[in-house]
Amino acid sequence: AVESFNGLAAEVSNCVSAMSLEDYRVFDAVYHPSGSTRQAYTDARAETDLMCDVRLLTELRSIAIKHEEFDANRDTMARAIRQLNIQRSLMLETLDAGNYTLARERIETMRVELEDIIFRATNTIARVAAVVKSETSRYFVDLNLVGITRAKLWFAAATGSAYLSVTNATKAEIIAFTGNAATAESASKSVEAATSPAVAELVARWHRLPATLAMWEVMRGVMYRGASVSFDKNDFNDVMQRPLAELRAIEATIVDFIAEARASRNAVLSNGVLLGVGLLLSAIAATLLARQQIKVQGVLRTQMERVEKTKGAVAAFVPRFFLNKMGYTSITQVRAGESTNVALAMLFSDIRRFTTVSEGMCSSELFDWVQGYFQRMTAIVESRRGNVNQFIGDAMFAVFSTCNDALQCAIDMQADVQQLNVQRLCADETVVPIEIGVGIHHDVVALGILGDEKRHTCTAI
Repeated sequence: AVESFNGLAAEVSNCVSAMSLEDYRVFDAVYHPSGSTRQAYTDARAETDLMCDVRLLTELRSIAIKHEEFDANRDTMARAIRQLNIQRSLMLETLDAGNYTLARERIETMRVELEDIIFRATNTIARVAAVVKSETSRYFVDLNLVGITRAKLWFAAATGSAYLSVTNATKAEIIAFTGNAATAESASKSVEAATSPAVAELVARWHRLPATLAMWEVMRGVMYRGASVSFDKNDFNDVMQRPLAELRAIEATIVDFIAEARASRNAVLSNGVLLGVGLLLSAIAATLLARQQIKVQGVLRTQMERVEKTKGAVAAFVPRFFLNKMGYTSITQVRAGESTNVALAMLFSDIRRFTTVSEGMCSSELFDWVQGYFQRMTAIVESRRGNVNQFIGDAMFAVFSTCNDALQCAIDMQADVQQLNVQRLCADETVVPIEIGVGIHHDVVALGILGDEKRHTCTAI
């Protein structure tokens, strides 16, 4: 039934949009390295993680419960995202080191993973059409075709921007742009002929837009000598944005078509029942069950409140960062012995000469003081997009997606400790100032669950 796929079409479209934007931003960050382009790429990457790694995988996991044929889609998508994370980290390492030539080479490897995820996402919609036996199945195919076309245009925009950014483009950069431009134009023409009449009309209007015509003219000429666009990258990017936004609007319209078709079908079924014996049965049921429903609602409300409190208490012990990196959406899916390779930065810190610092404190005072210290450090870790994995005495182990985040966190921690020392000395001149040691290691690590079925924990090795 179409209801089983409620939300999947929108999540796929959002994932394709996020991946395509990341592909565009990574070219900008490498070919025009600056604080602003790097931040734009970081934001685009975070959006991709949310839309693809979290929301789309969650939707696929929900669908796979009722339709087992989608289980393989979810697993291959999760593996592809993990591979992308490894390639991202390798590319960022070379970019941080200032090796822009190698960074450009690694972009190509990273783009293979991006393209793989985009086409896996859009092909999921094509699979829906084979499962759904209703008038809406055609719209799922349409969404797949339009999504692929928009992705190809994003690839052309990214490689075109890179090509226009260098004085002497390499042969590979020229071929990358011209190939993507030709593929995008071919896909856009074929999609109009392959889609359903309502969608085909939307695509035909898109082709006739002045912004779309201008885009094709610029892409065919690439340099477009003697005109306003010329070799300017920014003008080229401006020309590309409007048609891409219009295609995204077409996808949103197709999602609305799916929802409207489902609503119309449900309305017909409901009216058929009501015109028969539905009203009579509803009246009898309402009379018999009214009091019971009140009791049940009270019990359910109490149980839900208890569940929410339990969830809130358990959440503090659940390493959400680890679960997301391993492709889980619930703690109940965790199994001891499972692991995956992920590029991470690991940060270790402890309080130097802790025995000297703790002298003169009773056990309860020491515990409260250490608790306050860890609260400050945890807030700093989370502000730098990290996650605390373990507290061990006076030591702390945290993990980060990028080495730069871990390094900034270490700097912030040292600065905060100095502020803490000032506060302590102002309150008591006899206290011993504290110092902390911080170590950082970045590598592709084994992230997994150690232990047995009765007791296990997440860790990185």
